[in-house]
Amino acid sequence: MLPKEDDVSIGLLVGLPGAQHLNSDAVARLVEAAAAHGHCVAYLLELPAAQQMNTTILGPLLLRVVESANAGDWPEVTSELIGLPAAQLLSGDSVGQMLEAALQNCPDNDWELENILGEVFSLPGAHRMSSTSMERLLQTATALDQQSTFQRLVNLPAAQQLSSTSVAPLVQATLEHDDETCFCELAALPAARQLDSADVGQLLQAAARRPAGCAEPG
Repeated sequence: MLPKEDDVSIGLLVGLPGAQHLNSDAVARLVEAAAAHGHCVAYLLELPAAQQMNTTILGPLLLRVVESANAGDWPEVTSELIGLPAAQLLSGDSVGQMLEAALQNCPDNDWELENILGEVFSLPGAHRMSSTSMERLLQTATALDQQSTFQRLVNLPAAQQLSSTSVAPLVQATLEHDDETCFCELAALPAARQLDSADVGQLLQAAARRPAGCAEPG
């Protein structure tokens, strides 16, 4: 995000010697305040403390920015924060929370959502998510009819580690939403092959009541 005319004061203050000695906690609070009021955070992120920010500080900061998706220039701020070194070290749980927040809180703007999700999915932590986080994200994506996000999620390692107990209600939800694409993605997961006869019987009942059209899982 390019600095705005009224960001000159921030730029000048950041250039003072005293600003170079701010700690990471202080910079995180400044970034959050500036972002909430629509200011460019690029000057602040040039400070040594921003570049040295650890995951304990950056993870919650990113989450708060995404949760306040209707405030300020949040997509640009999120993108710039993801560019900090510590973002590459964020845990799977942190990345999962960010994805959940993006799905739940983003404005009704597919372009903004897709861009932010794309950056979050590119983080190494996306490949370290737990199966519990994955189950929750797939439930959210199904409920919000986010097919493209659902398809990205099922291609991550955590989806391959889901249990049949987790997959059964997810399959049920896709049938209830008449979502053929997501249903077929779930049917291809290893856990789907482990569903017992009782689960399969219930799912077949649900499938028999929906319109035909989904190709038979291979």
